[in-house]
Amino acid sequence: MAMSKGHVDVVAGGAFLSLTINEATVLIEKMVANQSWGEGRKTQKGSQSAKEANVLAAKIDLLL
Repeated sequence: MAMSKGHVDVVAGGAFLSLTINEATVLIEKMVANQSWGEGRKTQKGSQSAKEANVLAAKIDLLL
């Protein structure tokens, strides 16, 4: 499931861009940790998780 700016704003409890750097970092880390909510459970850790984190970060960059 693709995440839109609207989704990110809802998760942020308001406008994502109004968050401080620290608040945004914490939010993104939580989103990365929970990104498999729409997918099946993943059992693979390590480099796959890093790739997924990079993909999510790139998508968030597109929203900004």
